[in-house]
Amino acid sequence: MFIDVGGVGAGVYDLLNSWGYGFDSADPNDDKKVVVPVDFASSPQQPDIFIEVPGKPPEKRPGPYNRRAEIWMRSRDWLDEPGGADIPDTDSLQADACAPEYHYNANSYLLIESKEHMRDVRKIRSPDEWDAVALTFADAVGDAYEPAPRRKMNWVV
Repeated sequence: MFIDVGGVGAGVYDLLNSWGYGFDSADPNDDKKVVVPVDFASSPQQPDIFIEVPGKPPEKRPGPYNRRAEIWMRSRDWLDEPGGADIPDTDSLQADACAPEYHYNANSYLLIESKEHMRDVRKIRSPDEWDAVALTFADAVGDAYEPAPRRKMNWVV
């Protein structure tokens, strides 16, 4: 479970950590370590992106400015995948996903509109529901899927 610790989530994370569920707990090999802190304001895991151009080496470009932009970018990419995404068809979730505006800073890094700007200037609510969806893209989870090896079929005639 990923928890945004930049705001009120810090208290929730601290409580779960004190109960032994956080990755900051004493034994890192404990199976109960299921709660991971994510700070939206921290640096992204991958600050640069690489654009694939056929017949040329990948082109390096600035990517997301912070973790929030990175996580929201990953959720956007997930929605754009050819297989599509299966999410609940609710107005509030769709509104949250479309609510924040974005821009690029002077160094061409992607910035997502802050919740404070949305609330104070644009007078719209925080996109909490899509933040919850986007947090699922904070890091890779589980083992990579490897299909079972194909068995050779011996047909008896």
